[in-house]
Amino acid sequence: MKKIEFENIKIYIRTKNKIYIFIKDEILLYEGEELLEVLENLKIDYQLEEKMVEWSVILNFSYFYINIDNENDKNRFFDTLKKYFYYKKEKFYFDFIENKYINIFLERKKILEIKNIFRAHKWKVKKIKIDFDCIYNYFKNENIEILQIGDEESLRFIIEDRKIIEMEKLELKIDDLGNISEFDFGNMNVVELKENDINTVFQGENLYDNPDFMRKKEINFNLKSIKVKDIFFMVLLILLYFIINSFIPLEKGKIRNDEIRKEIKLKENEYLKRKNEKLRDYSKELEIIEDINESMNRKEYYSLIKFLIDNSIYGIDYTKIEYENKEWIIQGEISDFNLFEKFENNIEKKYKKTELGYIKDEDEFSVFEYKILEK
Repeated sequence: MKKIEFENIKIYIRTKNKIYIFIKDEILLYEGEELLEVLENLKIDYQLEEKMVEWSVILNFSYFYINIDNENDKNRFFDTLKKYFYYKKEKFYFDFIENKYINIFLERKKILEIKNIFRAHKWKVKKIKIDFDCIYNYFKNENIEILQIGDEESLRFIIEDRKIIEMEKLELKIDDLGNISEFDFGNMNVVELKENDINTVFQGENLYDNPDFMRKKEINFNLKSIKVKDIFFMVLLILLYFIINSFIPLEKGKIRNDEIRKEIKLKENEYLKRKNEKLRDYSKELEIIEDINESMNRKEYYSLIKFLIDNSIYGIDYTKIEYENKEWIIQGEISDFNLFEKFENNIEKKYKKTELGYIKDEDEFSVFEYKILEK
């Protein structure tokens, strides 16, 4: 057993059930376990001391609200104000000199949840960082285009002269790609789930501390400088937010509900129209069935129909069901010959007097004819 004291262990939470640990220059993957369970196992496996205090947590960018286009917030005052109540905000600078940055938000309850899980072991979280910042720090001395592929979406950004000159989100997830090695991404450096990629995240975490969502912002002001009118204005602003927030969403919600209802009705009509176009016309077959010899035993008739319906799961599309001269003639199309063998076994097992009329291959499917003699 290894015993480690006062070691700075890094934890990279890719998803709720996919967690990487960097400990003693070794990367461990815990899959199918949540954070609390991972820490319990880690504590036992490495005999970690409760007095350990240096823990760095890295979260995948999917845990954050990343406002790539900051201009949008100017038209969403109340939405932005709401974020300040429920989210912690950090700036990620593209260019310090020109003061270009984006705002990144992380739910305060998520921060509290992580802190409480570590606190259960009497441990303390030193940092909470975002993974794409670690990747940027690792590559910032290169002129490079990076594609970070995530489990739900991806990020693409370009670094030039240590600055990010372009960034965008892509609706691309790792499951969409299958074998990534088969794709040509040109000159882009692709960061996904290989060991080198995870190591890049851990190594980049050391290079720069911001944005760090455990960082306490210094607030420098003189209490004596605060005037009564300032307090009144702040209280009024907060009250105004809650009053307007209680009315506007109701009206917006009503409008949105009407829009959704119309969209659903439109989709429903489109679906029914497509469904009707695809439905096959079985009126001829029904007419033939209605003319079946009345002397045929009704129980046996229903039994056969049920048998054919049950066995249609084997990819059989019936084109003809006819009864004449005390025998049934069944014709149809099949798309998979292996499945058709199961149909043959079933029909010969249930009906002793059967005869395969023919089976022929067409361009896209095979056709067959079976005869079943009346018992």
